[in-house]
Amino acid sequence: MERKFIQNPHDAFVKEIFSHKEEAEDFLKNYLPQDICRLIDFNSLTIVKDSFVDEDLKKHFSDLLYEVQISFRDGFIYLLFEHKSTPQRFTALQLLRYMVKIWDLYLKQNQSFTLPVIIPLVIYNGHRKWKIKNKLF
Repeated sequence: MERKFIQNPHDAFVKEIFSHKEEAEDFLKNYLPQDICRLIDFNSLTIVKDSFVDEDLKKHFSDLLYEVQISFRDGFIYLLFEHKSTPQRFTALQLLRYMVKIWDLYLKQNQSFTLPVIIPLVIYNGHRKWKIKNKLF
């Protein structure tokens, strides 16, 4: 009998937890600022199945995308899970690349003249404290 090795068991566990709408909603309500939560219609929260992480980075990152109404407009909440033991300096740049991919897909699937809001979140589980700025500049 051949044994299958789960390359990243933490990734599978996290994706399983956040694939349940109730768990995702609870997490977001507890970790997003209340000003942002008031703008989100959590009843509209739906998981989008596409992943936007590049193949060569999948061993370090995984992601989940939720479609949601934000201020009565289409929007997304993008969760990026960082699995490295140290913070990565240009995570904001990686997020921007993934956000552009999300917008590209949205424009292909919708005839729209505006782009939806994307709320990006990074969930880091390393041992060292995250001291990386959350800005590009």
